[in-house]
Amino acid sequence: MLKELSKYNNLGTPSYFYDFFSLINKDKKITEQEIKEYFFNKTIDNRQVFDGCIPLLKILDIINIDEIQKTISINPLYKETITSFDIFKENILESFLSKYQKDSDFYKIFIDYTFEKLYSKTILINASAFKLKYMNIKRFLIDFNFLIHHPNESYYLINKIYIKLFNKYILAQISNDKENQEIDINDKEEEAPKVFISYSWDDENHKGWVLNLANKLAENGVDPIFDRYELQPGSNAPYFMEKALRDADKVLIIFTENYQTKAMGRKGGVGYEYSILNAEICKNITDNKKYIPILRSGSMQTSIPPFMQQFISIYMIDNSQYNGQIKEILHCIFDKPLIPKPKIGEKPDYVK
Repeated sequence: MLKELSKYNNLGTPSYFYDFFSLINKDKKITEQEIKEYFFNKTIDNRQVFDGCIPLLKILDIINIDEIQKTISINPLYKETITSFDIFKENILESFLSKYQKDSDFYKIFIDYTFEKLYSKTILINASAFKLKYMNIKRFLIDFNFLIHHPNESYYLINKIYIKLFNKYILAQISNDKENQEIDINDKEEEAPKVFISYSWDDENHKGWVLNLANKLAENGVDPIFDRYELQPGSNAPYFMEKALRDADKVLIIFTENYQTKAMGRKGGVGYEYSILNAEICKNITDNKKYIPILRSGSMQTSIPPFMQQFISIYMIDNSQYNGQIKEILHCIFDKPLIPKPKIGEKPDYVK
């Protein structure tokens, strides 16, 4: 079954399918040829070839094509999901997994998965498992955010929001390995803290420094919410920021001169993030433990907005102290003081 898809270059992206369904909703009598002409030479998600999109939708029974008039209609079960991009995207992904769950070629791709505790009970898939033959399948799963990039380029992560789908449609089919067991994403005992990193794209050196910081956190039991892991062309950046700030257990704010300029002027992504986190901190200003200021360059006056200057910052300007600074951040993230308060002993006899 999966082999029939290997001949296509592109199986489709969420943005393509959303445009596709919107077009059909506007014109109930549109034909397959008219669809192909409409998308001819169009660039969507940096792609121009959409040869496998209509065949895939037919295989998944999402669309029907009238044999006589050649007009395309949407399966009624999917019509209601088109108003919500996220629901519609997840439904297509689930239809794909459901269709191919018993295909031996498909689940063999995942049979040698690795269970990685450092990434909050996330599954690692070897990048070489797809081989050249099924590169279009890998691209499809990445486009739909089922697979996300691992800091180690030899692997992909199964997106945690889709672990239930992985359990239901893929893990259940891998029956030969007796050690396989469903991953309980509700088990909080070993779940890694989620940490969002707010920073400005000052230059390539700074972007690289923040990326290394995110990788270092991941290596030490933290689940970093980081734009360069998550976002790709077509992603909704404001929604990502809002959700990240809401879902995170902690937020690291990397202050530089440029960050202060953007934050105070409410410019770009930094300005948008700062507006949200500023309001959130005000709700609990006397007992803030979620938002951790980090001074990377400049001084408190030149890099940290006045409102945030009242909070104690971690200074990461001196690169020679990097390991100690990482240790201090990890203590904050895991709510473990660097200097534990000793237990209160008994009053000495001479003052009794």
